[in-house]
Amino acid sequence: MEKDKILSLVQLHIFLVTAQERYLKQAAKILGISSSAVSQNLKALEQTLKTQLFERDTRPLVLTASGRRLAELGSYLMEQNERLFRKMEDQRERVSSLRLGLGESAAGSFGPWLIAALEKEVEDLEVASGLTKPMVKLLNDDRIDVLFSPLAPGELEDFYGWALLEEDYILVARRGTESINTLDDLKRFTASHPLIEYNQESSDRVQVRRIIRSLNLEVSEQVSVSTSYLLVGLVSQLNGWSIITPTNLWSSGFFLADVSLYKLPGMDIKRTYWVRWQKEPSEFVKACVKRCVEQALTGAFSDLVRSRTPELSRFMKIYPIQNLHGKCASGINESY
Repeated sequence: MEKDKILSLVQLHIFLVTAQERYLKQAAKILGISSSAVSQNLKALEQTLKTQLFERDTRPLVLTASGRRLAELGSYLMEQNERLFRKMEDQRERVSSLRLGLGESAAGSFGPWLIAALEKEVEDLEVASGLTKPMVKLLNDDRIDVLFSPLAPGELEDFYGWALLEEDYILVARRGTESINTLDDLKRFTASHPLIEYNQESSDRVQVRRIIRSLNLEVSEQVSVSTSYLLVGLVSQLNGWSIITPTNLWSSGFFLADVSLYKLPGMDIKRTYWVRWQKEPSEFVKACVKRCVEQALTGAFSDLVRSRTPELSRFMKIYPIQNLHGKCASGINESY
């Protein structure tokens, strides 16, 4: 663009105010400058455009045909200028980009509310979801910025984050199954019904196997799956059993109504769900994620679980938002 064809927005603004007021003195008062400054800027604008904008020697001021055209187009240009400023202000108030990782149970439970909240605060949001082990690898490889998931077995790496919720490992069996209240009841049932478990990419597979060994349960048959929907669905369809957490159970959707929940006899094992980064993010990003977590997890999702599945909510405790930083151990006891 040629230098002599670049329009001054300051001069254009002075012109529009003067055209509106029709008197230099009144325009100067509104603009907070002198009448001579108004006159000089109008003259400079006419030189840039190479046209006369006001009729000479008329009071009040009268626009020429070129002046009327500029008043029309100039008003539009100033509106676009204001829109540009508003967009830039909105940009400063939003996170520019975020690569979000969701464990399978997060994606299937509070994930939709979390993503909806983040969409309002993040300019460029990318979402990946899957079982824990592949998602942890994405975080370690810097392919996602933040991960919502439990810890993988034996994972003791440094990270920045905070605990979101604590949930019990519970037994699920097809609804209508005889009551399982004691360890002997559990042993009799599991010996004659198939175990439905996650495949090796899930952190829960290792932890559930530890529980099974600790309780000395006999597993005569097992089926491995990759999603909570399949796991709970097959518990229902194959009259099987599994050990699962509430967020995973919620992810099963339709099949949740087909199973009964039991506390593990003689054992109280919990899993902690985390939001974490490889390194501490900016205060701006932290504040954004906290707001969205509060809306999604402690608000919408928590309310829905309590209202629709009160029996499930008693196995889950949602933490108040707080920061935890440093080495964090797996939520399950490594000793059994």
